[in-house]
Amino acid sequence: MKIVLSSVDVEGNILTDLDPQILAKAVCKLEAANLNDTELTALQIKAIFTAISSDENIPLNDLNIGENEVQVKPELLAAAVTKLERLNLNSSGLNSSQTKATSLPSRRRARD
Repeated sequence: MKIVLSSVDVEGNILTDLDPQILAKAVCKLEAANLNDTELTALQIKAIFTAISSDENIPLNDLNIGENEVQVKPELLAAAVTKLERLNLNSSGLNSSQTKATSLPSRRRARD
């Protein structure tokens, strides 16, 4: 019997010590991931958004990465947003350029 994990909720657990590449690869294999308030490092967050933006057939459609400091370039954030149906970035310290980058792709999708 094959068991396939489609979502994970690790909210509130400290994930700081996980290897960024392994974490990113695992997250991208899921359909939904709740990483809210998990004290992710800048390298982990960058790895997750890089993996999302570069995967053409990503199953991930729902990512909650709120309450983590998101310090990635707006272009990387925008590229990842276009691959997701839902992205929660509440209390993630976004600057105005990052906020703008997350809103533009969703407007384009709404017009399609």
